[in-house]
Amino acid sequence: MYIGIILGYVFGVFIGGKSEGERGRIHFEWFLQKTRLHIHHWIVFLLLLILYMYIYGSMDIISGFFIGGIIHGLTYNDWYKIIEPPVNSL
Repeated sequence: MYIGIILGYVFGVFIGGKSEGERGRIHFEWFLQKTRLHIHHWIVFLLLLILYMYIYGSMDIISGFFIGGIIHGLTYNDWYKIIEPPVNSL
């Protein structure tokens, strides 16, 4: 499991933005009218961990990978910002 945590953290570094507010290599966002809904990678990893634990129910390298991604995502100062302010209309 510990190897999975390290690999998940490194993968989080690879897919995440270099700093808070920067768009990462993989990004999840939706626009609802003029509001941007940003799903951070730690939320995606959390959902995958919950699904994995529901199906397999074991802590192994895969669950460690998801935990590592969650840990990495929570190191950003904007980890809690999901709903962004309205987008300026052109």
